[in-house]
Amino acid sequence: MQSCDWFVTCGEVMNLPKQTFLNLPEKKRERILRCAVEEFAQKGYKQASITRMVEAAKIAKGSFYQYFEDKGDLFIHIVVTQIGAIKLDILEREARRLKEINLTEFLRHVFRAQIRAFNARPELYKISMDLTQMTGEPVYEKLLQNYQDVIPTYFESVIRHEIEQGEIDARVNAQLLNFMLMSMGDYMLFQLTSGAVSDFSEQYLDKLVDDMDFILSNGIYAK
Repeated sequence: MQSCDWFVTCGEVMNLPKQTFLNLPEKKRERILRCAVEEFAQKGYKQASITRMVEAAKIAKGSFYQYFEDKGDLFIHIVVTQIGAIKLDILEREARRLKEINLTEFLRHVFRAQIRAFNARPELYKISMDLTQMTGEPVYEKLLQNYQDVIPTYFESVIRHEIEQGEIDARVNAQLLNFMLMSMGDYMLFQLTSGAVSDFSEQYLDKLVDDMDFILSNGIYAK
């Protein structure tokens, strides 16, 4: 399996930001994004202020609108190019190990790596948690619309690879299993918002993967 075949690049997923931003010197782009990340992490999306961002980045407020349509487009750009990029990079890296590990261990390695990555970038973790509370918001819906072609195939190429290798029964509906695995994220969000867990640890994720593995390996009916 080619490691990048089943990834959609950020540029293909989103048509953001404006070309004027991409034409800026790299250091200036990085400074603007760094200040924006800090603002979103500290204040949350709703309370984040463009005024504070541009003051911190030392650019004119009018310049901001030459780079992005609005605060929402900047937020989406950060989610895609920083948070999304971390997750996709981890998936790509771990997919190279599929000759050595099965799907369950693949999921375990992916989740553990994500925990470590976001522990190293707590500001991005805060933005991720803020995003989970934004269901129904226009910016959230816009993000989902641009990812609608990614979600149905997120794990599907990995699943098909395992079918080809004989690790997964050829009768398995790869797309259905993909959606089942994707639903683990919804379950984790439910656990967090319901107060069942206060944070995601490697121990919690290991237990979640073990529970999913039990269902996949043994089915749901008593023998």
